[in-house]
Amino acid sequence: MLNDSINNEVASPDLDLGRAKVSGVVISYNRVDLIGTCLKALSFVDELLVVDKSSTDGTAQLAAGLADRVIVVPWSPVVEQTRKFAVAQCTHDWIVCMDDDECLSVGAVKFIQKELVAPRAGIYMLAQRHYILGIHDERAYYWPEYQPRFFRRDAVTFTETIHGGTQFAQEDVYIVPFDGGASIHHLSHKNVAQWIEKANRYTSNPDRVRAVQAGNDLVAFAHQTIDRYVSATKTDDRSTYPAAVAVLRALYDLIDRLKSWEEEEGLDGDKLFQQKCAELEADYVRELPHHERGVAQLEQGLADAEPLSAGQADPTQAAALRSSIEGLREALRAVRAAADEERRAKNQSFEGALEALASTRASLESERRQHQVALDEQAQSVASEKLAWLATVESWRVREAELDQQVATLGMAFREVVAEQEDSRTLRADLAETRRQLHDILASTSWRVTAP
Repeated sequence: MLNDSINNEVASPDLDLGRAKVSGVVISYNRVDLIGTCLKALSFVDELLVVDKSSTDGTAQLAAGLADRVIVVPWSPVVEQTRKFAVAQCTHDWIVCMDDDECLSVGAVKFIQKELVAPRAGIYMLAQRHYILGIHDERAYYWPEYQPRFFRRDAVTFTETIHGGTQFAQEDVYIVPFDGGASIHHLSHKNVAQWIEKANRYTSNPDRVRAVQAGNDLVAFAHQTIDRYVSATKTDDRSTYPAAVAVLRALYDLIDRLKSWEEEEGLDGDKLFQQKCAELEADYVRELPHHERGVAQLEQGLADAEPLSAGQADPTQAAALRSSIEGLREALRAVRAAADEERRAKNQSFEGALEALASTRASLESERRQHQVALDEQAQSVASEKLAWLATVESWRVREAELDQQVATLGMAFREVVAEQEDSRTLRADLAETRRQLHDILASTSWRVTAP
């Protein structure tokens, strides 16, 4: 796929000075302070379009002096609903698609220009340097994050779901190393108020990727969410910028989860307020005397009063006020630092107690293991002795069987001897009888007469 895309691009007539042509498109709304820088970074593209969502601060007029086309469309609360339309207006196959608060680094511009000569992929993921509260800090949870801002038209599909991401139609995705200087400067949020406004606007859209919670414990969800983003920071100091933006990021998920909970519970505050007003008015009619009043004329209050502008302020008073404010800030920092120190001391004391408890527990666990080892050895010794006794008993049983066999053999031999002795006595008796008979014969007269 990668080789095919490269060959097709090289063979395409849509080439200029050895590289493929590229369109740049920016979606804007009320960014008159940033749109100029955003578009100047895209001056290298062959076609530059701006799709403006009916800005009211002069953004479209400023963009008209820097872009080839400015297309004004109706306002919508989020950029996802406009991105697909914006890409469709581009002429060329290669596209750099940016939001109005994003500015390419010089390194990113050079990388894209070089890559267009012989593209190695269809989608390029560029590292996004978020500037939240005006600051980018590589220790914060958000660094590095990557966005597909440079791609072939047919390689991506956009969804209207907020934070639903971009669907990749091709697998040849190249993650551009940020250490080479190629990145996007995302000037996203000037202050906390802007973050909260945007978070409220985004989380009010039903078609969004929502914060996921497996259980119903909202407090546990809050703790887990804050811990997740704080743990993603690269510093242990919880009083600095990385910790602040981690908590701010967690706040988005908390707002989103609470709005989902509100929907799950079926709460309608507007309807409930109307019901309460109806109940109160019924109580007023029933319990309080009624007073008729005429129709009041609308008046313009403080018509002659003019607020004192910053330019009209007394410089001395302004300087004193700034000094007082800075002094109060320093005092507040000192109070918070003292509170943090006290908290750390308490934590250290608590951690010391935990360490002592852990040490005691470890000692007890060691003793338990030693006792267990001794018991195991004793049990093993008893088991060995038992096996030895069982072996001895078994040998005794074998010996007893052997003795029984020997006794049986001896008994049989004894009986045979007795039988032989009985036979011997019979033979001796027979012999004695034979001798007697022979003696009688020899002593008889007949023998003497007939003897030879």
